Amino acid sequence: MKKANLIITGGFAAIAGGGLRVFAALFTFAETTPALELLYFAIDVLLLFGLLTIFLHWSRHISTFGALSFAVSFIGLASLVGPETEFLGINMYMLGAAVLSAGLAAFALCLLKVSVLNKTSYFWLASFSCGTFSILANHQPTFLIAGILFGLGFVAAGTEILIRTDEVAADI
Repeated sequence: MKKANLIITGGFAAIAGGGLRVFAALFTFAETTPALELLYFAIDVLLLFGLLTIFLHWSRHISTFGALSFAVSFIGLASLVGPETEFLGINMYMLGAAVLSAGLAAFALCLLKVSVLNKTSYFWLASFSCGTFSILANHQPTFLIAGILFGLGFVAAGTEILIRTDEVAADI
């Protein structure tokens, strides 16, 4: 596979993962089922590939702090893949989601600094703000909004990758 095709495929993964994340946020599931776990597994894998593609495509613009923010985000997202668990009394999903959200907020600030992926950055910063508020205020509807904004950030980034396919081919 050519590198340009890999980047374009990653753009589609970001859109699909983000879109599925928005879809999943719009529904309340009464119980965890194998089908639901499979849906979230697919979302997380698509988002992992999408996040990696986003970083690789714009890495020449990213500072060292941006690269570290990406790494924190990637680790947080990778920790979400698989069934929800608890370790030493810590909800690993909530910990991973917090690490991911904080890492993406820092990464978004780095992207804004170099005027790259502005829409994506605003979605991720708004998601971080809503998620933080939802935890501090114990306000579940705001957590739902955070999930939607999070997914929309990936849709925006994937769309930007696909819009710039000629740039992708030239860069690689």
